[in-house]
Amino acid sequence: MKKYLVAILLMVICFINVGMAQEDVEFVEEGEQSLWYVAATLGMLTFEGDQDVDDTVNFSLKLGYEFSEWWSYEAAIYYAPTVDISDKGKERGATIDSTSLVSFTVEGLFHFTRWNRLDPFLVFGAGFDHYMDDLPKQDETALLLVAGAGAMYHLSDSWSIRATAKGMLAGFGSTPNANMLIEVGAAYAIGAETAKDFMAVDGPLDTDGDGLIDAYELQESMTDPLNPDSDNDGLTDGYEVHTSQTDALNPDTDFDMLKDGEEVNKYKTNPLLHDTDNGGVSDGHEVFEDKTNPLDGSDDFVLFSLNIEFDSNKAVIKQEYFNQIDVIGKVLQRHPEATAVIEGHADKRKTSSKSYNQKLSQKRAEAVKSYIENVKGIEPSRLKAVGYGFSRPIAKNDPITGNIANRRVDIYLDGIKRELIREDIEKINARPPVK
Repeated sequence: MKKYLVAILLMVICFINVGMAQEDVEFVEEGEQSLWYVAATLGMLTFEGDQDVDDTVNFSLKLGYEFSEWWSYEAAIYYAPTVDISDKGKERGATIDSTSLVSFTVEGLFHFTRWNRLDPFLVFGAGFDHYMDDLPKQDETALLLVAGAGAMYHLSDSWSIRATAKGMLAGFGSTPNANMLIEVGAAYAIGAETAKDFMAVDGPLDTDGDGLIDAYELQESMTDPLNPDSDNDGLTDGYEVHTSQTDALNPDTDFDMLKDGEEVNKYKTNPLLHDTDNGGVSDGHEVFEDKTNPLDGSDDFVLFSLNIEFDSNKAVIKQEYFNQIDVIGKVLQRHPEATAVIEGHADKRKTSSKSYNQKLSQKRAEAVKSYIENVKGIEPSRLKAVGYGFSRPIAKNDPITGNIANRRVDIYLDGIKRELIREDIEKINARPPVK
């Protein structure tokens, strides 16, 4: 049986290599990606040597769902119609010559290069084995844990072939059985047939498989036709251009400190809106600093953004900006339960030094903190100053002139409701719009 298994695997490998060597034909069409697929496999099931049964062949049917670019999930049923009783099984008193085995698993597949024709993956899952007859040593029904690796080769949008090697730990007892399954088969994506009106183009039309043809990437979007995610933000270039409308060359389109892919896939925020819940604080600041919900505006801290212009290389506050800071001091006086974090930020130019701007922004934040302490009489324990340099822009920087919107001091108040100081907020928040 193992000789036949080796022959099958060699045939699969040769078939994949031949397919990769052939000239690609890409089909360009419009439509939605198919999420559901079915698969069928033929496998060789090898049992640990001291079990009641011999190695056998099984068949499987799988229903799969493409959860994301990286993960897919499968529910599978395996059936081995004839499982011969081993010599050890007969020695232990088995009264039958063979039995049947049904298994059910739920498995997760982690894909490394889902967008390519050759699609390697890792697989993890759990389920159970059920023998149709009683056996001397083995449980009639046993827990099953699965782990392994495999690869798919996508022949078209609809069809792919696959091979997988899995370790299968079976049994509830203290000495579970370590079995092995090697299977080959084919999968069909439901509803992914090529439309009637399509164009066939010779050659590698979409080399990186990101949904944008190479010519468009080179001439229009200026993205990398050899990299499906040019800005490394977790979204393919094609998804950004056609679906999310985000900037495929900027990992953080709305300058909120969250990558576009994180916003779409993890936090469910809008990658085109700096402040999705319109609560006054950017999505990224809520996630990383405040630990609030970026989808709920009611829990946002109160943000005052001060456009204080300092002299070059200076951290001295000019008198003309005292009125803005006085408003914040008065708020803190009226609300002794409130605390404040004062953040200094800088813009970035081609010749800007990261370490210098970080130190300078720290000094400017501390200058504002010192003014609130000394002039307005606020306890130092209620204030914190931190400088971020140019690491947290809210708008795109020009390499020559920078951007005034990024030269700012942000003050975040915690422990106070926005409704109580709405007039104070309106007096101060005159930040230039994000461009």
